[in-house]
Amino acid sequence: SGVRSRIANGFFLNKQFAIEKGYEKSIRVSYNAKVEALDFDKANEAAKVIDDFISKATEGKIKDMVTAGMVKDAYSLIVNAIYFTAEWVEKFYKSSNSNETFYSTAA
Repeated sequence: SGVRSRIANGFFLNKQFAIEKGYEKSIRVSYNAKVEALDFDKANEAAKVIDDFISKATEGKIKDMVTAGMVKDAYSLIVNAIYFTAEWVEKFYKSSNSNETFYSTAA
């Protein structure tokens, strides 16, 4: 059918904080999530690990989502990445479309 979809969940914890084994298991089992402790003091490296997780989950469609600034003072980051691809019933023709500025009300 040509339809592919994937949902990836990740819980990335600052390694200076401990996570209880029961809670970690609950996250892994209930949410089918990757749980990983990272050195948030090395914010660039931690951001890259999380970005790689997102990029892999979305087959490279989403990159450079997490910055060192987001990681630096955090206790944890919870990540959810969704990938979906399928053929359109009625295809878009590239010649019938153009690039324009996209506006969003999101802050």
